[in-house]
Amino acid sequence: MIAFGQGNAQLPPDFPTLQKVAIEELKLKTDAHRAVWGLDHIQRWDLSQDAGELVFSLTGGMKATAPAQIIGTYNTDGLNGDMKRGGQIVIADGDPASIRDNARPLVPRANGVTNFYPSISNDSKLVVFNQSTCGSVPDVNRATADSQYGNQSCDGYDDSTSTLWIVKPSPGATATRLDNANGPAGSGNSWPRFSPDKGNFRGDLIYSVAFSSRRAYGSQVNYNASPSATKPQLWISAVRTGENIVGDPSWAPVWMPTQNPKQMSPQGNHVPQWVKVVVVIEG
Repeated sequence: MIAFGQGNAQLPPDFPTLQKVAIEELKLKTDAHRAVWGLDHIQRWDLSQDAGELVFSLTGGMKATAPAQIIGTYNTDGLNGDMKRGGQIVIADGDPASIRDNARPLVPRANGVTNFYPSISNDSKLVVFNQSTCGSVPDVNRATADSQYGNQSCDGYDDSTSTLWIVKPSPGATATRLDNANGPAGSGNSWPRFSPDKGNFRGDLIYSVAFSSRRAYGSQVNYNASPSATKPQLWISAVRTGENIVGDPSWAPVWMPTQNPKQMSPQGNHVPQWVKVVVVIEG
């Protein structure tokens, strides 16, 4: 199993006092809001995620508003997971019931790159992940420097420099870039996922990795399009392992057919998920 590590945080000695003071301060602020605009007379409240605003409707038709943000969503300081730079891949031991508190770096931090989106194979022998490199801002996949989520380079969201890498989940293992699967530079290969199954060919294990890429599919998708106008599409590449394999173990990927309801106007497709049982949805 693989997870981002969490240690056991130790509370400071004065924590009970700090907690008591914080609760008392919250009570004072609540009482003040009740007295000024009637916090205790709210008939309903609404949250606008687009405007980042919480609206309280009070008796008598009065309304009060307050800024709001859902924890984990985008903010201009780049503090959520997608927007963090300098990421590393860590691994911890586990079983179906729990994950042990022994997280350690598998792919350590390095200058000028961010490592993110790990996926472990079904037999726990390989980890595929993304790596993006630091460059100009905004990233060429984004339209402007200010209006697009994930516009900076070297982050973990739809970065044009994102490439696929593979590593064994063992101490000191060396990661290998999957050049055959990555294809041309600037393809924006992201969100890799291992298939839950694997095969065998001439003594080598064959794994399948699905991922999203902005590369062109012949003249049908992303042909002669500017980077910011391309649509991410789902691709599948094979990766083989064995004693005689040296260097890049991947093959050139194939575009997944029928992923766009209207091929002339393709959609942006992300985050592939493998299933073992296909359920047909009628209609």
